Amino acid sequence: MNKNIIKILIVGAGNIGSRHLEGAVKNKNQLSLVIFDKSEKALDLSKKKISKKNYGNKLTDLIFTTEAPKDVSFDICLICTTADNRANITLDLLNKCHFKNIIFEKVLFQKIIDFKIISNILKKRFIKAWVNCPRRTYSFYKDIKKLINLNSPVEIDVSGSHWGFACNSIHFVDLFSYLVEENNFKIVDKNFSETITKSCRGKNFFELNGSIKFAIERHFMKISCYDNCDPYLNIKIKNGKTENVVNESAEIWQSYNSGLKNMKKIKIPYQSNETEFLIDDILNDKCGLVSYENSCKHHIFLLDVIREHMSKILNKKLIECPIT
Repeated sequence: MNKNIIKILIVGAGNIGSRHLEGAVKNKNQLSLVIFDKSEKALDLSKKKISKKNYGNKLTDLIFTTEAPKDVSFDICLICTTADNRANITLDLLNKCHFKNIIFEKVLFQKIIDFKIISNILKKRFIKAWVNCPRRTYSFYKDIKKLINLNSPVEIDVSGSHWGFACNSIHFVDLFSYLVEENNFKIVDKNFSETITKSCRGKNFFELNGSIKFAIERHFMKISCYDNCDPYLNIKIKNGKTENVVNESAEIWQSYNSGLKNMKKIKIPYQSNETEFLIDDILNDKCGLVSYENSCKHHIFLLDVIREHMSKILNKKLIECPIT
């Protein structure tokens, strides 16, 4: 095979996996794309989303399979399964194939022990790995970061309704880490709902509402979500005399600086447009996503507190945190 062909494996052909596939085929490199999912139905749905006219390189080749690949070396692997089986699937693939780079979807895993097990293997095999919490790569959050003076406290307030508090809070923990350039947070307050609901992502996953507050040094972030109004998502970032408010639902960024107000329209990127460029960034050794190791720190303390609360609600001691 031509050594210039980039070999990519996408594991999981569901919602997020199919979006990655839509983006990947737009890449201008000649790709050998393997899409692995044990569900024929999921593979069929992914096939329907792909059109040859959208290929960035007409020589790019796609293979859809229900069988895990064996004895293959991949330049990039995107693991897009649900969190409950991601660790086992990852371990199986690591035993069968060789990978240079891996992108994990969030939530990473449900069991805390799996974070260290996977970490040890990645280090041993010198595999570069990241977690797809992409807000730190959005142009408007990069612009906001340039305005922040870390000599003054940063206070972030994430609020909204119907945005998936349990499964998506990790995105804002990562954004907080990016903006304040720290990873070792502590939880200073939490107030979760006394009921949990079945998640729309599957019968074995749950969601909850409420609030949680994090701190590191002088910086704070509060995340809250309640289902008592129409869906919205608002991120307010205060720092000194500057305040930036990103209404992601309306795609509006408002900034306030010493009494002056400015408003900009923004565009929340679609994954189906971003994976094309993510591939190039990885190949050029400039991936902007959070590293696997740092994301593990973000995940572990967040999953612990959510798992503890869900154990109380379900009246049983959970080993895993049933979110994805």
